[in-house]
Amino acid sequence: MKWVLSFFTLLLMTAAAGLLYFQWTGYDSAAASDEKVLVSQTLDVKIKPRGITVSQTINGLPDTELLIDWPEIADPVSCMEECGRVSKNMDKVIAGEKTSVTLTYTLQTPVTPALLKNWGAKLRGTEVQSTSVHLTESYQSEGMWISSLPFNGNSQLELIRFSSYSHQGNEGELIWVSGQLYPVSAGPGQTVFSPSEALPDITLSEYAADVPFTAVVTDTFTPEDSNDFIIINNLNDSDAMTKLINEYAMKKSYGLSGESQFVVDYVMLQLLNEETDSEKTLRADQSVKSVLSKSKLTEWEQWLHEKRSSLTAADLDQKLSDLMKGKTAFFELNAATDGYIPLSITDSREVTLNGELLEGAHRIDSENESYYTLLPLLEHLGYTVQDAAGSVTAIGDSSYTFYPDEAIFRYNGSGYDLMSPPVISINNQLYIQERWVQKFLLLSVEKDQQIHLTK
Repeated sequence: MKWVLSFFTLLLMTAAAGLLYFQWTGYDSAAASDEKVLVSQTLDVKIKPRGITVSQTINGLPDTELLIDWPEIADPVSCMEECGRVSKNMDKVIAGEKTSVTLTYTLQTPVTPALLKNWGAKLRGTEVQSTSVHLTESYQSEGMWISSLPFNGNSQLELIRFSSYSHQGNEGELIWVSGQLYPVSAGPGQTVFSPSEALPDITLSEYAADVPFTAVVTDTFTPEDSNDFIIINNLNDSDAMTKLINEYAMKKSYGLSGESQFVVDYVMLQLLNEETDSEKTLRADQSVKSVLSKSKLTEWEQWLHEKRSSLTAADLDQKLSDLMKGKTAFFELNAATDGYIPLSITDSREVTLNGELLEGAHRIDSENESYYTLLPLLEHLGYTVQDAAGSVTAIGDSSYTFYPDEAIFRYNGSGYDLMSPPVISINNQLYIQERWVQKFLLLSVEKDQQIHLTK
């Protein structure tokens, strides 16, 4: 009997182990299926008067089905006989042993200068490691096509012009500009397509030395029109050209392409020490330097120099918070608005009122002054608060009316001028200066592990 029980126990354990194994295998496969398949691609672009034909060959495909996302500006060309791994209705790549597929589609030939974005097909579930673009223009035109990828070289035979580009990542952008432009090298992988075969003297920063780029001299587009090209409007302004290239390199080096111009300008000011005409950036620079000691400022600058990857406004706020032993959203707030929001550091200590924790209240330091959240203080002190547009009135034994960010207030109906605003607004939150917490609200202030306000 014991033997039988032992046998069934072993059988159950084996079954349980098998079940766990298959569950884990299924989970592992599912997890693996969420990972992007790394592929490479070559796009052969043939430009003719009637249209542009693109043959896009994608290599490194797995033996699985992949959906196709065609460019909005493209018309897929159906295969006449042998479709390979492309489905007949052209919406997916079907499973198969062949590890490559060629997608063919047409684009309209523009009659005026054009900048094409998102012009290549995409396979869902894949990530492009590297791309080569080959441009063949089989007619004489009054302009030329250029890819934003680093330039490899070109050649021309009578009515045919061929050029080659390649780099890591996706296909980038295509531009068609009028006139004849010459590819002038500014360094390894760095090309300026210019109407002149000589460039003015430009001094690039150390951050631009190893960043490949393609710049185009044209007055048809502005620098803001393109994410991948450097658009230069004036070849004779070497300072402006230098700034554009350095800014592009900084964006690529620090992953700033998706950040606001405020963040880009601030980082460039710190790392390149270039002059800026942005008053907002200068105020931010002065504010940060005013709250950091000499050693912390050195650490801040060193961190910026070494942060050669993705850098966001949130990253800047987190590092500044760590240095200040407090919390700030200074860069995120200013990145989200055209105006300037003063730097404030939130004290992490709890605030008590007459020995009890004051919910919703905190202390901040901003521009060499200390402030406390106004409304929680007034409410817990028993004031009736009337919050109107442009003012807030506290009614108790005495009444006060404050006008946020203005150096005036009213006491029992009478108006008074001050040297600085007693109440300020930061990110839609009202704060009252510490000195007026003591003089208006008659509270004493003591600070240790907590901040104690006492009536």
